[in-house]
Amino acid sequence: IAIEIDPFRADLCRQNMQIHGCGTKVHVRCQDSMEAIPELAQELAQSSQEVEEQEGKIFMVDPPWGGKYYKKDKDKNQPIMMGCWTMVQVVARIYQYMTPTVIGIRMPVD
Repeated sequence: IAIEIDPFRADLCRQNMQIHGCGTKVHVRCQDSMEAIPELAQELAQSSQEVEEQEGKIFMVDPPWGGKYYKKDKDKNQPIMMGCWTMVQVVARIYQYMTPTVIGIRMPVD
């Protein structure tokens, strides 16, 4: 499952999945990920009950990095945000609803 809030980028994600042969294996949701986390947790819990097992989850987070002027910004100590949520809040929400979980966060290299 891929979650993207921007409809244009969600469509790009779907196209990339098709190009790379996994379009039928990855469901792309156009939704705010912070709203989707509780829903996704509930869906996963129901499917785990059906197969009588609780598996770990992997959650990959790729937040935006402060807009097109990020590199020119003198205050590099700004918190990394996903919309109005800090990354600490994002990670806390994932762990609140989805444990056990492994979280990967793509970080900028500049």
